Amino acid sequence: MTINHSCWPLFGDDLEMARDWIKLRLNSTPIDVRIGHQALSLGLIEEVIELLGETNRFTELAAAQLNFRIARLNNEHNPYDKLLTKIIKEQVSKIINEALVLSKPINVAINGGIGDHLEALSLIIPWAESNQVTVNIHINQQRNSQLSAILRNYSCINIEGTNGIPILALRGWIKGNADNTYESWIKLNSKSMASNKLVCCWKAEGSGDKFSAYCRSVPFKLVYKFYEFILSKRDYTIQDISNWNQWERTKLMHLGINLLNPNAGNLLDLAQVVENAEVVTIDTALAHLCAAMGHRAIVLLPKFADERWIELNNKGSSYSTHLTLLRNQVFGNWKPCIGTLIQILLGKC
Repeated sequence: MTINHSCWPLFGDDLEMARDWIKLRLNSTPIDVRIGHQALSLGLIEEVIELLGETNRFTELAAAQLNFRIARLNNEHNPYDKLLTKIIKEQVSKIINEALVLSKPINVAINGGIGDHLEALSLIIPWAESNQVTVNIHINQQRNSQLSAILRNYSCINIEGTNGIPILALRGWIKGNADNTYESWIKLNSKSMASNKLVCCWKAEGSGDKFSAYCRSVPFKLVYKFYEFILSKRDYTIQDISNWNQWERTKLMHLGINLLNPNAGNLLDLAQVVENAEVVTIDTALAHLCAAMGHRAIVLLPKFADERWIELNNKGSSYSTHLTLLRNQVFGNWKPCIGTLIQILLGKC
């Protein structure tokens, strides 16, 4: 296998072949940061730690990103320290202390996927409310349209156009200086759960990272068989919010599955769909929405899940309280995980 060989070994169920493909690329200097991230996502933690100890194997920024992920894997209390320079931490501390003492608003820039936004807000909103601090968040137009309706009732959060400190810096300060954890903050009226309504999401978008999306997604063939079986056992009304291809959508509609475009509407619309339903989802925005709502959900995670789930699942957080995590035990093979899911839905475990 040459260094220019296609990355197809990553998109299968042969863990050793995938690792061999990555290890070959870990021999270069400097190492492409994407290869470092993929190595961690294949469980090559010791190999990455060893390379981080060598001179000039990664750029300074890449090393900070990888050290942050490793700190999360080790469940360190404040992994954000690995990302922030001393100067940035001093600047952020000054801004936050002025906000606490002088009641000045804090301008914060949030980026990433909508799940990243929901995760961050689950830490920021409870902290801002308890300290009577106003946080002006700078988000792009798409996130604004998704979040504005659901944030309108929170006086501590304003959606502003002004850029500010990075969200990871604020999270790092909160982790290092406050006792706050992730809490539910989206309040809807209904508290009951329908016994025959099921909302599912099986496919990750993975904007800019097809490997991450592949690892987190359940294959359509397995999803289709799951639907066939569960509908033969329970009288479910199923809504699927996965972004399936057209031929996949057609097959699901013939099976009686209701399809909801995940890109239509806003998060308040989706929350209203979810609020009375049982929820099954992979590692995607729907999981973060359920945690923010305080709504029970079953979350299917790959064998080498994103390390954020170690921090999020710490005792007392909204994630550990409301989400049941099913971790895949075999790389690329979701069948055992789906089997456990079926047992839970049928009330057999």
